Amino acid sequence: MIKRMIDDFDTFTLSIEGSYNHIEKLSPSEASKLLIETKKVIIKLDNIEENLQKLNFFDNDPLKSKFIYMQKSLYKAESKLHRVSFRNKEKISTENTLKEGVIRINSKYTQNLLAK
Repeated sequence: MIKRMIDDFDTFTLSIEGSYNHIEKLSPSEASKLLIETKKVIIKLDNIEENLQKLNFFDNDPLKSKFIYMQKSLYKAESKLHRVSFRNKEKISTENTLKEGVIRINSKYTQNLLAK
């Protein structure tokens, strides 16, 4: 059963990695549609990971490493799709006062967490 799962993870990973060059050739609208579907797959994959952890499947190092590599490949595809989807969108810069405000809020929040 473990061997079959590893083989399935390999097959899925190869198909994801094979799509990288194809993604770059998509139009922004095509990439946006595919990005939505990819995000759904990521959610399902995260649920599968939770279930496998509950069943202690990740005690098997080869299975765990193949699964993690498969996840990384999917996240890389998502990143490429995101970049293509927003390729033609106008870049909006954020005001420095807003950035500094977010930094201060995060700093205070982190300090509060560390103080507990």
